[in-house]
Amino acid sequence: MPDAHRLLGRQSPISFTRLGKMARLSSGDPWKALYAPVDFDIVVGWKAILKAIFPNASDRDLLKLVHLSNSFRLLPGQEPLRKDDMVETKAQINAVLNQDSGNMVEVYGRILRDGWPIMEATRQFLYRGSYIGCENTFQRKIETPIQVHMASRRDAAVLPSKEWFHLDDPDTKLLGKTLTFRLSSFIRFKDEKNPSSVQTLGQALDELPAKEVIQAASVQYITGQSHGNPVTDYLQRHGTSLAQPVKFDNAIPLNSKTEFLIRALASNEGYGHASSDCNPIHVSRTLPSYGILAGTIPSLMECSHLRR
Repeated sequence: MPDAHRLLGRQSPISFTRLGKMARLSSGDPWKALYAPVDFDIVVGWKAILKAIFPNASDRDLLKLVHLSNSFRLLPGQEPLRKDDMVETKAQINAVLNQDSGNMVEVYGRILRDGWPIMEATRQFLYRGSYIGCENTFQRKIETPIQVHMASRRDAAVLPSKEWFHLDDPDTKLLGKTLTFRLSSFIRFKDEKNPSSVQTLGQALDELPAKEVIQAASVQYITGQSHGNPVTDYLQRHGTSLAQPVKFDNAIPLNSKTEFLIRALASNEGYGHASSDCNPIHVSRTLPSYGILAGTIPSLMECSHLRR
């Protein structure tokens, strides 16, 4: 679900970085550093996220909606957001799943600059409470890219025999080739653990000696109730993930002997207005008086912001 193009001006990121204790950490004009902080993507993409999640919320109590987790990634070869960027945001619901603590909704979003994706983010929200029935639950995901090397005649014979593997040219000889599988899956659930339907689609790509990458085959697996996915099972057994961790020359410990403590701000209104996240559970001082909450809850992104 796309949002309209917007131009990144100056005041929004300045107010975003000058909140609470961050005022002592960010001196001068944030744009002098050329780039906006990575977590500024929450401001740019917030409207598209709300557009994606609100249709799902039509029969829900929005006062039970809380922010569960965030992850964002700058795409390879791309630069962070800059002043005067003309950007477009898109978002879609990737998953709706029942959990012990409530109904989890996952939203996947992208920021595009000049029509090219530069950043992607995944955010999870939780409707607190107990939810029965899985008829409306599903999961959509991009599978990790996998490379499979056809090292033997057996490898080159077994793969084309799979019902879900379709060569573009039936006469293609696979022996010695290394195929890269880029797939996506869509799963609906019968209950919390068992799918009622599974669909995995995608491409098997081959890099030619001239470095040109072409599609060698398509992947199409569609089934009803299932206790596994033969496509991903095969790739995990015979392939190698392209998403390998990159190790630093010197290890950077993520823990320390002392605790890292964040003191919540007296009011969440400053961050709410700067980030456009004005959920009443973060900013309303009236809700606690109705017994809904013990008090306002700091935004998850506000905690991330303070940590940065």
